[in-house]
Amino acid sequence: MQTIAFPCLASPKLLDLAGPGVLFDLTGPFGHNNIWRFRDEAFTFEGMTI
Repeated sequence: MQTIAFPCLASPKLLDLAGPGVLFDLTGPFGHNNIWRFRDEAFTFEGMTI
């Protein structure tokens, strides 16, 4: 299952607030044709194909 979130949650500081494993695969939109994602305890930006 994948969780989709709003752009305002796109912050690496959220990892510290939530704790390990809580945000796994949390994904949301960012800018034009991009997404941000928390995966493997890291915050990343990725290209998005539609």
